[in-house]
Amino acid sequence: MSTGTLQSQEFTTPGANTFNVPSGVTDVFVDMIAGGGGGGGVTGIQSAGGSGGGSGEFAFNVALKVTSGGTVAITVGAAGAGGTGSVGSTGGNTVVGPFTVLGGLGGAVGPLGGAGGGVGGGKGGDALPPLSGIPEGGGFQGGSGGGRSNAGAGNNNGAGAPGWGGGVAGQGGGGGSSAWGTGGTGGASSRQTGKSPNAKAWGAGGGGAGSNAADTTRVTGGDGIQGYVQIQWVA
Repeated sequence: MSTGTLQSQEFTTPGANTFNVPSGVTDVFVDMIAGGGGGGGVTGIQSAGGSGGGSGEFAFNVALKVTSGGTVAITVGAAGAGGTGSVGSTGGNTVVGPFTVLGGLGGAVGPLGGAGGGVGGGKGGDALPPLSGIPEGGGFQGGSGGGRSNAGAGNNNGAGAPGWGGGVAGQGGGGGSSAWGTGGTGGASSRQTGKSPNAKAWGAGGGGAGSNAADTTRVTGGDGIQGYVQIQWVA
């Protein structure tokens, strides 16, 4: 029976990072999530708000063999940007050694929902509510779909849940939540940008922009949140 202390290192800066494997360590465990998609914008010619962006695909407690004293290449997925009168940007993929999780897709313009990240990601579209991510096996799970706008009760706060739609005409849909916290709240029906998720809600989607029937302004959806990696080992 091995003895030792559980140790960990986090990576939250988007882009290239490196994990330096401690001497004597040959097995680590990885938690990771890709970047969340940006919320959909408003074109200025319709009263329907933008939809929320999907959350990134994620994985928990995935075992990885490493070389003592070696390195592991890491890429932390960037946040998807909210669309300005357009579809939100897709979040960046997160990569740890041989493992890749896919970024959440951007929210659509108008009442359609954003799709989740990953092969098993919950699809938004006209589903009420948007589906949660589907387990993919091996510790991996697809991201939740973002909420559509104009779709009944506005409920954007279920941790690890999909974003729901705006409660009134013109309100943006909520961003898909991740296992780390809630997605962005959809903008109100007064030309508001979708609010970003909590700063610690790694991989969550941005809220869709709110709109106004009489408005001609192009409104920007909320940004998603970047991905996250944690590596744990016993030494």
